[in-house]
Amino acid sequence: MSLLGLDIGTTGTKAVLFTESGRIIDTEYQDYPHVYPHPGWVELEPERVWSAVCKTVSRVAERAAAPIKALGISCLGDNLIPVARDNRPLYNGILAVDDRATAEVAFIDSVIGRRGFFEITGGPLTTTTNMSKVLWLKRNRPDIFAATWKYMMFADYVLMRMGFAPLISYSMASLSIFDLKRRNYPTEMLTEFGVDVRAFSELVPPSYVFGEIPLEGRTALGLPAGIQVVAGGIDLACGVLGAGVSPVTPEMVADVAGTMEHAAYVTSEPAMNEQAFIGNALCFCNVVDDSYLVFKGLPTAGAAMRWFSDQFAGEEKTRAEREGRNVYDVMFEPLVFDGRNVIMHPYLAGHYDDSSVRASIQGITLATTKDNILAGLIEGITHELRNNIELIESVVSRPLRRVRAVGGLARSAKWLQLRADITGRNIETASITEASALGAAIVAGLATGVYSSTEQAVGSIVTVNECYSPRQEFFEIYNRQHEIYNESASSSHY
Repeated sequence: MSLLGLDIGTTGTKAVLFTESGRIIDTEYQDYPHVYPHPGWVELEPERVWSAVCKTVSRVAERAAAPIKALGISCLGDNLIPVARDNRPLYNGILAVDDRATAEVAFIDSVIGRRGFFEITGGPLTTTTNMSKVLWLKRNRPDIFAATWKYMMFADYVLMRMGFAPLISYSMASLSIFDLKRRNYPTEMLTEFGVDVRAFSELVPPSYVFGEIPLEGRTALGLPAGIQVVAGGIDLACGVLGAGVSPVTPEMVADVAGTMEHAAYVTSEPAMNEQAFIGNALCFCNVVDDSYLVFKGLPTAGAAMRWFSDQFAGEEKTRAEREGRNVYDVMFEPLVFDGRNVIMHPYLAGHYDDSSVRASIQGITLATTKDNILAGLIEGITHELRNNIELIESVVSRPLRRVRAVGGLARSAKWLQLRADITGRNIETASITEASALGAAIVAGLATGVYSSTEQAVGSIVTVNECYSPRQEFFEIYNRQHEIYNESASSSHY
């Protein structure tokens, strides 16, 4: 018997088949391009995402030797797809990093204020919020606003394409338009802005079992009958669980490093205090029932690395293809992290705090090389991680000395050591690489009786591979650089 984790991400979809003990049996990945209709606008075509889901799942299912017990979903958050009553997307999915709705953010602020918005949703008022995206459609595309039956995210959209009714888990919906304390839609706020609460999918727990996929959906996905589909939740929450960070690890913060990089901590109550409001931390429902995540992230960590690779690593790509290696491994080989590189603020698509900030590089000289700039970019991403961990510490009022790192950016030994040296914390790597898919599979296993409890599941699956401790000499160097990095961050505004 096996469990299938479906990880629907920002740049691609991955289907991963696991044994009950968490060992990867098989995996399949399909990427898809972003759509950029205007500067600052970032979209995904829903049909491309559904096609990627079908291709990855069907290929894994075709090769599966053991019966698949259940399928759990991990999905990107902060996205919006207006859907017609005939289930047809009326517009592309608008992504989290899309900053078109700045006027709508100002309008929401003028009506209920940033503090009022935070006290309802548990998050900062920025262009990432789906409330601003809905109002943008209302103001700029009234034809689509009027024709919309449901405002979906990619999670409930994919489930609908499978053949299920429009349902979405608390974990996903709490990064859309959500009243965090009530665990429901904010009816009063929606009414204030002229949006019908019925235009959103019905809420269910992350452990909700949809049942078997209807025949048409099974055919598209290449799946046999009998597989149970479980709601799951946002990819970050699934990644945190897959990393082994849960309500039973109160001393640990997760570093989920992919297209975006987030520091996240599990709490038993919504973290909606003054420190969270001032620091623009975000709290939402976890995939483990009756718990929450407080997090702060950088929206362009992995995306910044991909940008550098696409723009400047032609020679490294050629070498990687010739030697059958990963291009990032080739790019990392000559890098030296000693605090002597340029200082780079990696805001290539803005920041969660302010979508108007942009990347900046300081300290370039005639001796600066491409490698110095790449190393400075990586150091900048890591300084952001330290800032985010320290913010979470202030929100939860406890020191967090252990960091569990997972994701594509957590596979480089050099970068893992750099994380320890800059943050001053012990950095652990989990035994699993596909943390978000594993988290979705664990949720599916818990919901269908494969595991008796979260503690049992995490304890039997997740082990620590390596631990990197901060080196005092380098921590002192980077501690001084960290002050300079933060003092000069304001120069990234334009």
